[in-house]
Parts: sequence; C-alpha cells; structure tokens
Amino acid sequence: MSNNNQLWSLIQQITVQLEEVIDQDSQTQESLSDLAQRLQRIINLHQKCNEAEQKMRIKQLTLMRERNLYLEKYRKIENLGEELEWQDQHDILPTIHSIMFESGDDEEE
Repeated sequence: MSNNNQLWSLIQQITVQLEEVIDQDSQTQESLSDLAQRLQRIINLHQKCNEAEQKMRIKQLTLMRERNLYLEKYRKIENLGEELEWQDQHDILPTIHSIMFESGDDEEE
C-alpha cells in the first residue's frame, strides 16, 4: 500500500510542478493546463474511491460482526438441543431442530 500512496503523492507533485510551469511559460500554458486538470481529476477520483472503499470496509466489518453474533447464538441453541437430545416437555426443541437443520431449498417453495 505504501507504493500506492507514493504513486499518488508523485502525481500530486507533478500537478503542482505543472501549475508552476504554466505560470512561467505562456506558450505551453494551454496544453499544460489541460494536462494539469486531467491529473487533478485523477487525484480527485482516487480520493473518492478511497473514501468509498473505507465505507465498504466498515460495512463489511459490521456485517461480519452481526454474522458472528448470530452464528454464536445458533451454536448455543444447537448445544442446548444436543444436551437435551432435542426433547423437552413442550415439544419446542424438535421444532427448533427442524428449523435449524432444514435445507435452504425449503425456503424457496
């Protein structure tokens, strides 16, 4: 990642240098100005992409934490069911067992 940051830093430096040259030489001003604008658009796009990537990473971490929470609850229910051999006085555990171990195909019907 360091190389990536160095690349974008270099592009920023080139943009600044181009702007300095534009101020000094009026003949090449138009072509260098266009190039500097393009480089600046690339930098802005890169910054937006980095921001979007950070937001997506946060969302991914949030989803992973939520998934882990539900998996842990699932494991606790499964352990309780196994301890009681999926039998109880109110026949709730057999129903839970059938829900937990049904295939995903059953949901589509």
